[in-house]
Amino acid sequence: MGNLEITKDITLKSKNPQGAIIQTQAGFNAGGGYGGITFLADGATLDGFKIEQSVAQAIIHTHDANDVSILNNHIIGLSNAPRGIDVGYGASNSDNVLIQGNIFEDLYSGVYVNQATNLTIDGNAFNADMGDGGIVFDGTWPYDNIMVNNNSADNADFLMFVFGSSGSITYNNNNPLINTELINAGIRNINTNAYYLTIQEAIDAATDGDRIAIGGGTYMGNVDATAKEVILVPGTSPGCVTIDGNFTLNNDDALEMEVNGTTACTGYDQFTVTGDVTIGGAILDLTIGYAAMLGDQYNPINKTGPNPISGQFSQGL
Repeated sequence: MGNLEITKDITLKSKNPQGAIIQTQAGFNAGGGYGGITFLADGATLDGFKIEQSVAQAIIHTHDANDVSILNNHIIGLSNAPRGIDVGYGASNSDNVLIQGNIFEDLYSGVYVNQATNLTIDGNAFNADMGDGGIVFDGTWPYDNIMVNNNSADNADFLMFVFGSSGSITYNNNNPLINTELINAGIRNINTNAYYLTIQEAIDAATDGDRIAIGGGTYMGNVDATAKEVILVPGTSPGCVTIDGNFTLNNDDALEMEVNGTTACTGYDQFTVTGDVTIGGAILDLTIGYAAMLGDQYNPINKTGPNPISGQFSQGL
């Protein structure tokens, strides 16, 4: 059980914004989806409180409640790095939760997403030493249609931190981010808005025909796209992607690459591969964004390993 359990579809609102203080204590059933404050009814609202906790568990937990609004609170970890708000838990989903206008301070994470659908996280401030990130996506249980808009962060490491595979996350206009990266996952399925930590994980989860955007950087492990029909979109207008492993494609796959000049990484997208490369008749789809001249050359795959590239693109390149 929680210290404070909200069992009615009521609104608890402080008369003076953050003028009323709720300080939660130990003794609640954290493993069962409870926090210092636990929502056990649909349609409830918590608005305008200063809420403090030193127990290293969720300060607020939506449990399996739906249509919950958590607004304009100042949520503070006093010690032991508790989580600010847990949404859903292993056994149950929370749907249509609004987390808006809150200040999160000195926490392991501000919002911890366990199992949720139609969750809006809007206009919050994540401040001071978040252990993993302002918003953490557990990835053990499903979640979908998460909207992260208009939030700010200061020294939160990451605004969004994804463990493992993810559901759909849409974000917009999150700033300023001071000493804070936007998201730890550099790979996104453009069709589903799901984020991934490895290229292979994104390919395995894809549906045939999906486009997978791969942010610039180094990715460990082999990449084999032969079991799916996918379009890989490397770089960030343009950029370089390093695969520390083997890279295997076939004629169902495509590389979609930008060319704005003749210099790799700044003028055009490039894959650098440390292991073996098998192209297997994949399509090379180049978008030319500058006035190319006769004789201009590009190297879309820079292979650094000892063996030659196997196969060629469908165009005969």
